Amino acid sequence: MTDEQAEALGRRWMACPAFVWMAGMLRMDGQLAIRVAAGGLATYHPGSLKVAYRQWAEVKAWIPDVRSPATLGCLEAQVRATLGRMCIDESDERWGDTRWEVSVWSSSGLDSCFYGASKAEALIAALEATSD
Repeated sequence: MTDEQAEALGRRWMACPAFVWMAGMLRMDGQLAIRVAAGGLATYHPGSLKVAYRQWAEVKAWIPDVRSPATLGCLEAQVRATLGRMCIDESDERWGDTRWEVSVWSSSGLDSCFYGASKAEALIAALEATSD
């Protein structure tokens, strides 16, 4: 995934009402969110060994890096919290290329499916559907 694709997906995720910064998420510039508080967010940049506290007004311009495994785990947690029961599958047999599918289930069976070229894209598509 290119930087431009990751940034576009990060912006789509941020536009969802369910989006929140969580400890462990990585920004596009490499800074790591280490503590989320009522007034803002503490960050750490591995190269500087410094912790900085940022107010929420400044944090609004940050973009999460969906290529980071920890950030992707936070995205998945937000989708599960929003949609409930779901299944994530990587499938290449049906489509001829690698494609991800997020299936949402209820007590009556399969409710809906969302697709993407990456796991992040499929998860964000599922979150975007809850915004409608």
